[in-house]
Amino acid sequence: MFNICFASRESVPYFAEVARLLQYSLDDLGHSCRVSVGEVAHGAVNILLDYHKIRNGEVLYGYRYVPFQLEQLADAAFSLHEERLELLRNAFCIWEYSAVNMAHLQPYGLPVLHLPVGWHPRLDMLDHDAPKDIDVLFYGFVNERRKRVLDALANADVNLRVLQGVFGRERDACIERAKLVLNLHYYETGILETVRLSYLLNNGVCVLTEQAPDNPLARLGLATAPFGKLVPACLRLLEKDDARREIASRNSRRFAREWDMRRLLRPVLAAMAARG
Repeated sequence: MFNICFASRESVPYFAEVARLLQYSLDDLGHSCRVSVGEVAHGAVNILLDYHKIRNGEVLYGYRYVPFQLEQLADAAFSLHEERLELLRNAFCIWEYSAVNMAHLQPYGLPVLHLPVGWHPRLDMLDHDAPKDIDVLFYGFVNERRKRVLDALANADVNLRVLQGVFGRERDACIERAKLVLNLHYYETGILETVRLSYLLNNGVCVLTEQAPDNPLARLGLATAPFGKLVPACLRLLEKDDARREIASRNSRRFAREWDMRRLLRPVLAAMAARG
């Protein structure tokens, strides 16, 4: 039995697609699975999607829990302070989405298993025939480095839509209407935002992403550009309808073939079973 758990209701919109992805994939693999908010369960493996929201790890004593580590650890803005480390040390194991993050966790001797965020057919949830009346869509918090690119796009006579704090159906409706979705790093460390990108790739969306020092999705042939060349890259893609459709189709096909979440989960679940 798996209990996919949100410690805080505020976290639900941020990780809703990850929760669905895990639930659908675990169900397909024959495991009983539920999603809950603020409720850990005895007799279950509790997958914590927002472990960093738990202020006192003592509330987890006596429970078998697995934090799914979805934060960017390479940036100093996210601290692995002693209370957070204690929670991770007491976990049955830790699922980590990023190979870059794995390197930051290894010195602590934690029981970490690499589990990327992948593909499932039931996450193809968008209307692919919606009219495309938005040129470029960006969604996420806007800091100064992101603002520089977005301001330049706005000044380039582009129909730009920027969403902050918008999730679910309202966000999806804008994705459906966008010719191009732009992914920008928030932090200078530039870990690729594969949690965000996985939902777009599941849905065959044309994405242009800022280049990352380590790109685990490189084999998909993602459209990428360095920070200083993102605006001209956007403008070139907006001129080429066929190229955008080809990028979206190719990325989606390859993502489904190489990042099937059920296949990614199997060795992780086998390693957990071997631990007892």
